[in-house]
Amino acid sequence: MATRQASATNSFPQIVQQPLSQAVEVGNTVTLDVTATGSPTPYFQWFKNNAAISNATEATLNFNPVLESDAADYFVMVSNIVGTVISSNAVLAVRPPGAPIISVNGHLVAGSVSKVGSATITMASGYSNGVIYYTLDGSTPDFGSALYTAPIVVSNSVVVRSLGLNVDTFDAAEAPAVAIAIIPTYPLSLGFIGHGTVVADPVSASYASNSVASVTATPDFGWAFDHWSGNATGNANPVNVTMSGPQSVQAVFVQLYPVLASTAGGGSVIVSPTQALYSSNSVVSVSATASNDWTFMQWQGDASGTNNPLNITVGGPKSVSAVFGTTMITSVIGSGAIQMNATNPIAYGMVVSLTATPDSGWLFDHWAGDVSGSDNPVSVTMNGLRSVQAVFVQVVYPLTASTAGGGSVDVSPVQGPYPSGSIVSVSATASNGWTFLQWQGDASGTNNPLSLIVDGPKSVSAVFGTLVGTGVIGSGLIELNATNLVAYGTVTRATAVPNYGSYFVQWGSALSGTNSPVDFAVVSTNPVRAVFATLQPGQVALSVRIIGAGSVNVTPHQQVYAVGDHVTLTATAQDTATQFNGWSGDAESETNSLVLTLDTSKVVNANFSPVEIRLHITQQDSMVQLSWPASLFYYSLQTATSLLPASVWTAPGFGTQTTVGNMVFITVPATNAQQFFRLRRATIPIFQFAIFYNGLLEFSTAATMTVRGRVHANGSIYTGSGSPLTFMDTVTTAGTISSPANGGGTPPWSYTGNYLGDPQSITNTPTLRPLVGTNNLHAIIDIPPADEDVTSPLGQQRYYNKAHVVMLVSNDTVTAMIKNDPTDTPITINVITFGTNSASLRTNFPFLSITNRFNERREGTKTNFLTQININLYNRWLLTNSSIATKFATSGKYPNIAYVADNRTPSSTVLYSVRLTNGVAIPTNGTTGFTLATPNPLYVWDNYNCPISANLGTTNTAGTQPASFACDAFTVLSRNWSDSASYGSYGSQANAISTTVNACMITGVVPSTGITTSTFSGGVHNLPRLLENWSSSGVTLTLNTSIVCLFNSTVATNKFIWPGTTYNPPSRNFNFDNRLTSATRLPPGTPVVGVSDN
Repeated sequence: MATRQASATNSFPQIVQQPLSQAVEVGNTVTLDVTATGSPTPYFQWFKNNAAISNATEATLNFNPVLESDAADYFVMVSNIVGTVISSNAVLAVRPPGAPIISVNGHLVAGSVSKVGSATITMASGYSNGVIYYTLDGSTPDFGSALYTAPIVVSNSVVVRSLGLNVDTFDAAEAPAVAIAIIPTYPLSLGFIGHGTVVADPVSASYASNSVASVTATPDFGWAFDHWSGNATGNANPVNVTMSGPQSVQAVFVQLYPVLASTAGGGSVIVSPTQALYSSNSVVSVSATASNDWTFMQWQGDASGTNNPLNITVGGPKSVSAVFGTTMITSVIGSGAIQMNATNPIAYGMVVSLTATPDSGWLFDHWAGDVSGSDNPVSVTMNGLRSVQAVFVQVVYPLTASTAGGGSVDVSPVQGPYPSGSIVSVSATASNGWTFLQWQGDASGTNNPLSLIVDGPKSVSAVFGTLVGTGVIGSGLIELNATNLVAYGTVTRATAVPNYGSYFVQWGSALSGTNSPVDFAVVSTNPVRAVFATLQPGQVALSVRIIGAGSVNVTPHQQVYAVGDHVTLTATAQDTATQFNGWSGDAESETNSLVLTLDTSKVVNANFSPVEIRLHITQQDSMVQLSWPASLFYYSLQTATSLLPASVWTAPGFGTQTTVGNMVFITVPATNAQQFFRLRRATIPIFQFAIFYNGLLEFSTAATMTVRGRVHANGSIYTGSGSPLTFMDTVTTAGTISSPANGGGTPPWSYTGNYLGDPQSITNTPTLRPLVGTNNLHAIIDIPPADEDVTSPLGQQRYYNKAHVVMLVSNDTVTAMIKNDPTDTPITINVITFGTNSASLRTNFPFLSITNRFNERREGTKTNFLTQININLYNRWLLTNSSIATKFATSGKYPNIAYVADNRTPSSTVLYSVRLTNGVAIPTNGTTGFTLATPNPLYVWDNYNCPISANLGTTNTAGTQPASFACDAFTVLSRNWSDSASYGSYGSQANAISTTVNACMITGVVPSTGITTSTFSGGVHNLPRLLENWSSSGVTLTLNTSIVCLFNSTVATNKFIWPGTTYNPPSRNFNFDNRLTSATRLPPGTPVVGVSDN
């Protein structure tokens, strides 16, 4: 055999043509061949009946001649260095000439063959015209044997012998015998118990005797193979089955169950053994391993207890949870304690409530550590070790020591604020010419220095006084309504009274001008001097004294008159709480006006006194009972046997006085003599109420509110709130206090609020009326008609008339006017046509913009055009505008009331409003404060009147100035507000941020018309309107204010609707600025209210 070398192109040998079976007669030449490829060229080895044939190594195998002994099965092995391939079998059937050709199942056979179950025998004659006789039992066939006519099917083993007969020549030849062995078959029956499948390999309807079938059991999900039954045993899978006869095999499946082990957190859980499913009654082990800072506490679910690890017998699906706990570490800074509603260790995910409780004299301030903010109690989710501190601060109070003038005040020790209970010394030092008189505010008396116990916010004022000296040049005298020491700043009246034959010329030194009498504030030690001159023949003088609160107009007003001249004296009371009582002196009359003939020099007195209620008790009356809430007004009762002048009235205290809460009852017995009783009407500044409503006051569906300061409504009060509502001071109403569900639905309780300390809820009290009545109060912010008398009750209350600066915006122009007081003729300082001269608008009014706009969602789809005022730039304008400086320099006043009206033409889609920006510091001169009024809706953008950081988000108003707004509707916008983002829902805006507004407000409301969420006003907590998403954690709206609602809105008229897309509410921090109870802290132009006369 030649040696073959491998090359780079070696390939596996392949047989292209297989060797073919042949039926041949003895003596012929026969060739078996194969065609094969491969590289290198393959070599060959032939096999006979599985035995290699010596020297048969070529592609052909030759038989020449072929012998009967050559009959066999042949195949050839084809090989090269790459590999080997074996050909299919080729049968060489050799028979005598003419003998039959025998095939089994269509294939030639030589010698013997085995078949399973049955075999089909076919025979072909060796003669062209012959017949075949055969036997199947191995016996010699003859012409008497069975004649072959068709294929023969046998199911048992046979030996086929066949005899061929040539019917033409009667030649005969017998073929070599063929032994056919039939192997019997048996059925294999498969089944299962449970859920699964069983299959055999190979798959067959029956199997040969002693053959082996491989049987495999496959369980369904949730089941497992357990063992075999029937003709197979054990649990081997697959299992081999020998087919020695009919066989029956069953697979037994058993159900499995899951064991789920989990934890919410704080550690891990392991199941052993680790499997997806477990068989019934098996035992598994679960073990819990805690993470750092955590502790295993217990098992939950289908297991309990604290054993770890824990064995569980599986009798069905199991779900086991390991609970891990950690520690809440609490500590305090300051003096107090923390209570929590759980004990350590605390399970993962548990929400723990922490409550900070301060000790006496301390306040909870905020949380530190793993919790922030100041909510108390606060909830903490335990998803890790937590360390929380409660920070307590000692209760401290501010102490303000001041003086209007005439000296100085020192505080010792100098610090602030002071811990509660501190003892502080205040001392007053008078300047030259001044004398310390007394303490006012939160101190009284004349001790100097004075020790104060700081048990609350303290504001102490030292009052210094001086003697007002007088001097005259000429013949006359000066009358002062103050003869002793006069407190600094006190308005004093000086009247120049000439002696007969003289007349008053002018004032000098501390005063100037020619008016007499004249009211002036005592702010210096300079004396008051009057200059008198001698009348010439034919000349007379007129001197007018004013007694009480009022003024007199003299027409014509001259210093010298000719004998016989006529003058008209007209008296005007200071306000509606004052009345003119008549003339006295050189003219006795109760008529107003008085025409006086000057036939000689005259001195005339104009007499004014407070308005009084006069009650006449006759002898037929047994008694009279008067009742009122004493806290609402000042009163003075006098009695006399005749109607005497007020100067001789007796002091209160007659009859029987009974106090019930804040109600005072006075019973007056009648006598035989007639008696007269007078109740002097009093007034209250409206911003000395925390909340004042001219009509119905609603706390329906309110947020949590604690109201400090007096509350009054001229209608009823509804307290149907689902949140805590606490009143800390007197609550009064001209109606009743009740808790209907004015916001819709039924409240879960029925009471009228919490009253803490010693306040009272008082119903059916007198109506507190503004001095212009209770109807059409929107007029106080409207522009008056041209012919209105500014001295009329309504004229005196209009903010337009009170204002020092008036800004009017029309469709084409912006006009600015200035004036000293309501009776002063306004001076127009600028009229700018902005449509053609926008640069001039910016130059003359650098603080003003009229082009800003946004979508006012509360008003539907209206575009809100704004008159926008930058407060910081407005203040600079006030200080630098020469016209303003000249106007107010002569009066000594400061322009601290502004009136702004945007009178551009509105429509169904357009709204015109006013907006204030950059108002952290407001315009003021000293402590006079600032008020802005407008008939339009008003928007305040960002913090207002918060000059120091300590004012932000707190009740600390130190450093702030008295401030107020009066408007049709009031809205607060946070710094995050964006005009351009206003055209979607509030979700289009960035979330609002905490905002503080320190200002009183007079505003309108859209009143309730029903009891549903779309027909009521929204309650007092929704009166300051909002337009943003204020609901982010920690966002607070702080209002240090007085909320006054006097009228219904006439411009912003869309109702409050909840729920809606207008805004999301903030955490509200509403506080009454207690400093408003001092007259010196009231915003300029504050209206007053008074008790009705009837």
